[in-house]
Amino acid sequence: MKNYKKYSLLGLIIWASSFSFAADFSIRESGWTIQYKTDSKSLDYTYQGKTILLNVRPEASYTLSGSNFEVNSSSFQNASLAKKSSNDNFGSGVVYTIKFTNPGAAVSLEEDFFFYNTYPYLISELRLVSTTEIASNYLAPFVSTTPVAFLDGNAADNRMLLVPWDNDGFVRYACSKLNTELTSYEVTGIYNGDTRNGLVVGSISHDTWKTGISIKASGNNTVERIKCYSGVSSDLTRDKIPHGKVKGKIIRSAKMFLGYFDDWRVGMETFGYANTLIVPALTTWKRGTPIGWNSWGVLMEKIDYTNLTEVATFLKNELYDQGYHNEQGNVIIDLDSFWAEGLPTDDLRKQFATDCKQRGQIPGIYWGPFANWGGIDNSVEFTDNQYNFRECTIYANGVAQTLDGAYCLDPTHPAVKDRITKMFAQFKDWGYEYVKLDFVNFAAVQADSYYDKSVTTAIQAYNQGFQYLLDAAGDMFISLSIAPMFPYQYGNSRRMSCDAWGTIGHTEYVMNALSYGWWTDQFYQFNDPDHVVLQREGESEGANRARITSAAITGMLLMGDNFSTSYTERGNPTLSKARAIKLATNEGILDIARMGTSFMPVYGHKMAESTKAENLFMRHTDAYLYVACINYYSAIQSVSGSIPLDQLGITAEEIETIEELWTGETRTLKNGEFTYAVSSCDARVYRIKKKTSSLSLISLDKGEKSLVVSAKDGILTIKSQQPLNKVEIYSLQGQCLTSDSFAPTSEINREVPSFNHGVFVVKCYSDTQGTIVKKISI
Repeated sequence: MKNYKKYSLLGLIIWASSFSFAADFSIRESGWTIQYKTDSKSLDYTYQGKTILLNVRPEASYTLSGSNFEVNSSSFQNASLAKKSSNDNFGSGVVYTIKFTNPGAAVSLEEDFFFYNTYPYLISELRLVSTTEIASNYLAPFVSTTPVAFLDGNAADNRMLLVPWDNDGFVRYACSKLNTELTSYEVTGIYNGDTRNGLVVGSISHDTWKTGISIKASGNNTVERIKCYSGVSSDLTRDKIPHGKVKGKIIRSAKMFLGYFDDWRVGMETFGYANTLIVPALTTWKRGTPIGWNSWGVLMEKIDYTNLTEVATFLKNELYDQGYHNEQGNVIIDLDSFWAEGLPTDDLRKQFATDCKQRGQIPGIYWGPFANWGGIDNSVEFTDNQYNFRECTIYANGVAQTLDGAYCLDPTHPAVKDRITKMFAQFKDWGYEYVKLDFVNFAAVQADSYYDKSVTTAIQAYNQGFQYLLDAAGDMFISLSIAPMFPYQYGNSRRMSCDAWGTIGHTEYVMNALSYGWWTDQFYQFNDPDHVVLQREGESEGANRARITSAAITGMLLMGDNFSTSYTERGNPTLSKARAIKLATNEGILDIARMGTSFMPVYGHKMAESTKAENLFMRHTDAYLYVACINYYSAIQSVSGSIPLDQLGITAEEIETIEELWTGETRTLKNGEFTYAVSSCDARVYRIKKKTSSLSLISLDKGEKSLVVSAKDGILTIKSQQPLNKVEIYSLQGQCLTSDSFAPTSEINREVPSFNHGVFVVKCYSDTQGTIVKKISI
């Protein structure tokens, strides 16, 4: 069965009006103004009176009858505006369309702007429209070369993000000052770290295109040039040739998100969730947060039935009763690469899975469905010598494409699909329920052509291959390892970074990804910090705490140590066991890991270098505020400081106690601020207990009635003993994020998915009891 559903962006559209203009015209919706200027044939964007982009000229290129053309809005004499009302999976709203045309011309340019009543952002889609077939690999809805400075606050605190396309090659996120050039992939944020105001722009549809956002900035405060476009191709997208061309009479860009937010972190999460309104996340796993063990951390290619059994038995006998399991009592035992050599027969593979289940553990396995690590002329497994790998390899400029030493396979080829079907049938027959899929970015490399000739872009091929794979996988947990960030709907989890083990440097590397990519838990059920290794290179106890902390605050916890007794040549089994018993059973830390959600950075601009990690992370729950601090450096004896409470979204009056979870130390506020201190190569996690939770009863203004406000899974539920007729949700900065009026009712259920994490103010209105204001963690 297929575990995803693709929605049409527009469920219902009603034409309202259409206009042609010989003079300037404007669109005014949801706080946005888009002004078309006839003299420059360009667009100015403002939000709530703030200038965001100036002289934007949407542009595209195409091929017609063998000739190449480049056009933008200034290439056309005429511009007309049409308005529609809409009601779709984003909610009710309006759609404006600007058509750029030339009299008698075969090709025109059109741009849609979608606005919704409950969302503060806009969505744009650019398209080429032709009377005959054309081909294009470049459409850019937002292109501006006019300098603009839209951020408030100290310019030294301004930053812009480079979000990497995938997690291969030990790539890093970059958080740069506004004095350089960069290209980010699929999304970027441009923000002030102190005020937190910021712009988020990126693509929210991923059926055809790879999207790039190129920025040139200067003076720490000015965006000189910005271009958001479908059709990026670079070394970081692992492509050796230009993006594939799309053919047709109508060619559409990806749908682009543009929003300006009081808090850029909320903006990134809002962007993340907006993706899932087009294609839902894969949320099929119902057996809790992955907590357990993976074999690649230390044993690697040395695994066999004996040492694997010893490891799994140690987790059962020594760790389980001390709490090392998820919220449902489940533990994953995941076999990584070389399982075929370590368990060389079907009987052994089946027996190991059976053994795990008898111990109450979930057996996992590993595969690279789109990679060939053997010879290119070898026969493809499961095809009875009908195909060899040369036939189903991806070629670019006629050269077989390789990544990381293996050949990239065409995901549309029947041999690749047949191999997938039969491999997953084996996994299920053996009894495995969790699979780590590695090097799947191989399927997203642009090819000269594909077996399926209707496919012309790498993302089209990737989608086709993975849709087929999901049918074969059924209800198995899909853990994506080396993988592009988008499309996301094929994995229950995705590793946030490239490989990481247990050193403090590995911890910092993983935290770089969490610092600027935590929001991917909006469209992945779990973010994966890779295996946690306690003893591989003589790691200190402090480094162990830091690594466990990094995993818990990311959203999964799979250790990777050698806990065996029969094979002791790798790692330090004795010390690994002792450290695991001491550190991996910390109930407060495990409670965090069991939540399966990612912490956000407290700031987002205070890293040591542009490609380094933040030190401070936070997460609100109903009962607690957690603050984690990691010191990555041996030369820095202590990372310490204080954080104003408003930066943490809490007041002194709401705090009952503060406890550090690794030491058990209790703390108090100092001068009304939260303080922290962490010694070199170590971590501290502070649990701040709230005096009242957002699920507790609160009194109405008059005191004699009560109200219950709760939020779970993106649904806000309000129950009142008196009828309510209106609900508003505000950010802590006072921006009204959504307002909803209705007939008087005593129970309200409203979807607020774009505000998944953070602290917000809910304002309820009652004709009989006045106004009730409640702060809530979502």
